[in-house]
Amino acid sequence: LTVPLNVIDSVGFCDSEIDPQQVVDIVKEFIKANVMNLHKVIIVCSNRIEAAQAQAIKSFMTWLKYDRHQPNFVFLYNKAETLDDAEREEAVSQMCDLLGVNYGFNAVWLAPGSSEQTSI
Repeated sequence: LTVPLNVIDSVGFCDSEIDPQQVVDIVKEFIKANVMNLHKVIIVCSNRIEAAQAQAIKSFMTWLKYDRHQPNFVFLYNKAETLDDAEREEAVSQMCDLLGVNYGFNAVWLAPGSSEQTSI
């Protein structure tokens, strides 16, 4: 059985010159216009997440009904290769706190340069 896979790589909430709420609006319109059924949503963050960015991401999560579809969301903290384990854990914890995400829900570490996952 072959199932089509649609991947949307949007303008970033955290690394764009566009206002974060405008990014939400653009992505929403694209999804609505293409009548897509989403199976996974991957939210990628890095560095310090500003309040406006966190609010835009939370707005997007609410629109996609995160509270009812938690297993369909993946939160990835990127560009952490220069951080030690304690700093990485703190960064991920802060991201989860800012976004209202359950830190322990299916959380795994994926070590840089490795495909081995370690449960948190």
